[in-house]
Amino acid sequence: MATVVVDPAVQAVVRAWAKEEDLSAGARALAAGRATLSMELQAELRSEVAEISAESMIEVLALDRGVAPGETTEVFGIPLLPKQIERLSAWILDQREVAEALGVGAEAWGRMLESGLDRHLVRTGAVKAPDAAAVLRSEALAKSLLGDRPEPFQKRSAPGESESAGVRGLANVMSFKKKPK
Repeated sequence: MATVVVDPAVQAVVRAWAKEEDLSAGARALAAGRATLSMELQAELRSEVAEISAESMIEVLALDRGVAPGETTEVFGIPLLPKQIERLSAWILDQREVAEALGVGAEAWGRMLESGLDRHLVRTGAVKAPDAAAVLRSEALAKSLLGDRPEPFQKRSAPGESESAGVRGLANVMSFKKKPK
């Protein structure tokens, strides 16, 4: 298999996004960086950000060690614990700004996220996560991306615990040399 190397200009935009302290500043960095890229490189940027964002959703849905199974609530057709619901709500809120910064509509962004998840799972050799895939394919996700904004995640958790911090961390450590998409 040949290695795919992400264009340095796209890497620079992703790293600028990752360096920002808050989501809104990150979205502005994405939008500004996107404006400097050709249409071809904008597509590559969307692909990279979708993969990073989809990977972050896996982290969002992952249970912390020692968390005992408890009462779940069905969200997007899958049973989730309250902490997972809180994290997923914040992640969805973050995705609205990311999609807007990339100039992508909600439905298109949902498809890009699903594709990004598939690429991530192939690249890591992981088995497709059915819960994550179900969320990404859900029409309800697209509606959530377009819906009213819930209260900011930062009001519900301590600073630095926002799921967008996880996205920034993933982007900072992500290797831009990958297996074929």
